[in-house]
Amino acid sequence: MTLAGSCAELNKSKEQTDLRSYFTNLTKTLAQTIELASDYLAQLGVINLTSDSVRNILKMCTTEEEYENIILSVDVKEVEITESAKNLIQAIKDVKVYSCKNLRNALYANGYKQDHGVISDYDIGLIENLVKHFLDLIESPKNPLNSTILERSAAVQTSIVVTNQLFLAVNDIVELGWLEREYFGTSKTKWDGVLFKTGDHKVSPGFVEFSGGVNDATTPEKERCDVKKLYSMMIDVMNGYPTKVKKQIFCIRFYGNPLLLQLSIHTNSTKIENTMFFEELVVHEEVTFRIQHAAIIVPRTARELVKFTSEIPKLIGWKDAVVKQIEQF
Repeated sequence: MTLAGSCAELNKSKEQTDLRSYFTNLTKTLAQTIELASDYLAQLGVINLTSDSVRNILKMCTTEEEYENIILSVDVKEVEITESAKNLIQAIKDVKVYSCKNLRNALYANGYKQDHGVISDYDIGLIENLVKHFLDLIESPKNPLNSTILERSAAVQTSIVVTNQLFLAVNDIVELGWLEREYFGTSKTKWDGVLFKTGDHKVSPGFVEFSGGVNDATTPEKERCDVKKLYSMMIDVMNGYPTKVKKQIFCIRFYGNPLLLQLSIHTNSTKIENTMFFEELVVHEEVTFRIQHAAIIVPRTARELVKFTSEIPKLIGWKDAVVKQIEQF
């Protein structure tokens, strides 16, 4: 059956079934139409809104009002940052020649001031600390991110640093557990990182998974296994939430193999190289959707660092969503 025919059948069945059954059939149609039979997200019944193809099919198989309601309910909301943080990002963008020296000068002229506080000026502090961290690596005699480093060594310089800084101002709400951590809701599964509710390790809004190191030989198969484990466990944990809590759960992933150019779980045809993914699963009308807040390449040059800096507000938006979720418990 053609896509148009499938959508017509779905829209006809919508009048005869409840909304949950309709979305279940829609998920199957999406999987079959774009040939995701081997895709673990489709196998788990997740509609992957990271994919433009999925969004287009979803749009064809729903009315304009239904599509807008879905997107408004589950899509990422733009975060508002302070003027000082905006000015710092703009100053870094406006550097005429991308060099470490010029970027440092932009930081000194527009960065953290004497009267700034860790909490009240969190966003500009986050930007400055992350930029300085990667500037130091770029300018060091032997930048480790330009060589081959294994999973945990890479995490220390990338995902762990970024995540620790991201939650620094709210560590009374979110506590981070690193390396071989267990969470009671996932039995004996070992996690590279777990986001806990501070003071109550029976509550977790998300997990961290490292799929290899930087420029290493980690295979796509390992990443597929890691993602399947990650998302299946996230769904199990989310399904166990109290009824008063919104069904929403988060994750950070890192993948470093430059040979992987495209997989159905990634944004269409995006080159995957030393990238941190900030994602979530959210349930709407009893259907699970995958949302990607950001896919950020770890910066190894001054030019890449400028691009990385402009993406930091997306990380703040992801963090804010995590905090909002955990405060429901």
